[in-house]
Amino acid sequence: MNKKKLFFVVLLVVIIGFVLFLYNAFNGNPISKYISKEVLEDYLEETYFDQELQIKEGFYNFKFSEYQYSVIEVGSTDQEGNVKQYEFKVRGFFNPTVSWDGIYYENLDQEMANRLSKQAHQEISPLLSEKMDTIHLVEIQLEVLKGKFEDDVKWSKELALDKPMEIFVQLDSTEQTKEDFLSAARKVKNILDEQGYEYESVLYNGSGFDMEGLKAETHGYLKYSLRVEKGGVLDMGDVEEHNKEIW
Repeated sequence: MNKKKLFFVVLLVVIIGFVLFLYNAFNGNPISKYISKEVLEDYLEETYFDQELQIKEGFYNFKFSEYQYSVIEVGSTDQEGNVKQYEFKVRGFFNPTVSWDGIYYENLDQEMANRLSKQAHQEISPLLSEKMDTIHLVEIQLEVLKGKFEDDVKWSKELALDKPMEIFVQLDSTEQTKEDFLSAARKVKNILDEQGYEYESVLYNGSGFDMEGLKAETHGYLKYSLRVEKGGVLDMGDVEEHNKEIW
């Protein structure tokens, strides 16, 4: 094969590879779609073994790099007489997992979750603020399934939730360096762990409050961010910096 033919062969391979790459990026591929459906089938059999569920044809959402499926509950109808249908999402290439469970979210008791979240906040926020002077804001998010508890249930850290709470902590990082922010985040985690709180993850935002204007003084501007799960370790490499041009 002469050099000219070799050049065109290589060029053809590159073009085909590029086309396949673009197709996969926007449409997924048959192998990953098959695997994602298998993952969803296993999840439904394990989680909702007492319900007859059927997976309809799914599609690839390139914006979020995930497969979305409609799942119908055979033999059941909603208030309008339509077959109950739920959205499920599967994300991940090497280790795909169900990232959105429409049945679970359909059955959340939002009113009770808001009330218990407020009660948890009333306990956790003062605890952190008493021990740290850089706490600016603490928010708690709980999820509660309908019928899980009595209507008059009260929050306590011993309450057996289906999923641990999510915690958001905003630190006053006006004078903090990246190292200071990490140290403060570690202290928050140590307090929560020592007090025996169960949580899915904690999202830390380090904000500056040295800009003029009511909104800037109240909400600040983001300097640092970091997320850690219950059993995770806070490392410097996980700290993200934001808006460096203004600080």
